[in-house]
Amino acid sequence: MPRRTVRAMPRFVAFGELMLRLSPPGALRLTQTTTLEVAFGGAEANVAVALAGLGESTGFVTCLPDNNSLSTLAINTLRGSGVNVDGIVRGGDRVGVYFIEPGAGNRPAVVTYDRARSAIAEADPTDFDWDALLSGAESLHLTGITPALSDSCRRATLEAATVARSRGVFVSVDINYRSKLWSPSEAAEAMEELLPLTDFCFASQGDLGQLFGITDDYYTAAQKLTTRFPNLKGVAATLREPFVGSLAALRAGLLWLGHYAES
Repeated sequence: MPRRTVRAMPRFVAFGELMLRLSPPGALRLTQTTTLEVAFGGAEANVAVALAGLGESTGFVTCLPDNNSLSTLAINTLRGSGVNVDGIVRGGDRVGVYFIEPGAGNRPAVVTYDRARSAIAEADPTDFDWDALLSGAESLHLTGITPALSDSCRRATLEAATVARSRGVFVSVDINYRSKLWSPSEAAEAMEELLPLTDFCFASQGDLGQLFGITDDYYTAAQKLTTRFPNLKGVAATLREPFVGSLAALRAGLLWLGHYAES
């Protein structure tokens, strides 16, 4: 798959998989509906879209099949949200899909993936020309989901962080451990490679416990992570107190240059 020549990218760049999101209307389950609502999602793309909505200059890098109506719809959706799509590589055979049943009452949300052999999972790391993709960028956002998709995605993610580091681009990583994609030991091994190249890490209490055996209160846990990876300037998490279904009380914890705040 040949590399694309891209123009200078926006200030903020995110890299990951963009998936087709299918969900039943309302609070119905998949077994109760004959209709599915169509949208697109992905942890990294969601961040890019959110920042674009706040007026930031953002771009998204992924791989999507060429001559594919779903790819066209996905790209148009990103573009319509104000996200630069010049860095999207075209190739591969399929768009990853996930089905989500919204939580309702005491029933939690249920996600079913159909993302095996997606375009990005089968892309070669050399398909992504990071020197060009990060030209003009000030910040790169990655997650632990992308390296879980395939060995080639793991190498592409590491290459992105390596080039960003060499160019002085601020690197943020959301560990976002997904047990349906890989084991805690596999994820920990990948993070041991990636976090030394990272400036800011989003890491939940669950992530820190499962991957690194850090089970303290969040302030102490974040301090321990920065001791383990002294290059980290900050560590943050959303601290959830679930009620029922998709309802939860949300707090945030942030350790930045040794100072901690929680709200």
